[in-house]
Amino acid sequence: MEYNHEKLAKALLDKTKQKILESISSEEKTIKQIAESLNEDPSRLYYHVNQLKELNLVKISRSESLNNLTQNYYLSNTEKSVNLTFDGTLAKESAIILSQKINEIYTKGIWVLNREFNREASKDSSDVEVTVTSLSLSKKQWKRVNEEIRQILNTIHDEVEDDNEGTGDDQFEYLFLTYKKDS
Repeated sequence: MEYNHEKLAKALLDKTKQKILESISSEEKTIKQIAESLNEDPSRLYYHVNQLKELNLVKISRSESLNNLTQNYYLSNTEKSVNLTFDGTLAKESAIILSQKINEIYTKGIWVLNREFNREASKDSSDVEVTVTSLSLSKKQWKRVNEEIRQILNTIHDEVEDDNEGTGDDQFEYLFLTYKKDS
């Protein structure tokens, strides 16, 4: 399926849609059940669920007829993770929400690092690895490095999806941030 990357990106960054996807990630639910789990009014969720359905991020797992009414059960269709790059206009239009999401991801990562650093050192390997590097590149070099890193991550992304390796207890986040240095 060919995605509209802009709509997909905005949907995946929307907090309400994120909560809906999380609510139905492992258990099918009706809109009423989703609303109860999120402490929301069901009427506020129909729009979001329909958008997620149009983007193929949510599927109807089954339908039941009850007193001449059809009740749909929804399930997240995101067993395969989504890998998007925000650049150009999409990045600028989504700047506030992207900044919030990046801050959320990095804050969580820093919290995990601090927790691990404060644990008693183990003779075995730690589940934390930090690489900090600073490298000045020309714009051409920077674009080439970014493309190579994306290719590596996409290859691993596809391998994980094919092998279902990313579904175990040991899951790791990979965070990568690059930006133009201030002059």
